[in-house]
Amino acid sequence: MSFNVSDIDITRSGWLTKQCKYSKKWKRVWFTLRASQLLYGDSEQGPFKPIPLHGTVIEECNVKGMKYVFRLRPPKSNRDYLIQAPDQTEEQMWMQAICFAKVGASDTGNSSLCIVQ
Repeated sequence: MSFNVSDIDITRSGWLTKQCKYSKKWKRVWFTLRASQLLYGDSEQGPFKPIPLHGTVIEECNVKGMKYVFRLRPPKSNRDYLIQAPDQTEEQMWMQAICFAKVGASDTGNSSLCIVQ
């Protein structure tokens, strides 16, 4: 399934490094956070794949030999998304933005759901 990025206002976008699901190699990927959707793809034009945010756990992650890595763990997925930012400021800004978008993705809109671990 892919999404058209012109459908929603951009909250945040940029290049980050994501660990590939099967090969476990790290790849530079374009991320776009729009409203309550986090999308990623090989270019700024797409096509994009979604990462579900409703109920997703957002946490810093220790990966040997790498800095500024965080994990997204959607509850109804057997997949963790490991993402690396270029520096600590970008890591914190992305984690916070995703956390706020996650609140927008929830049915309750309860701000207490925005917890970065």
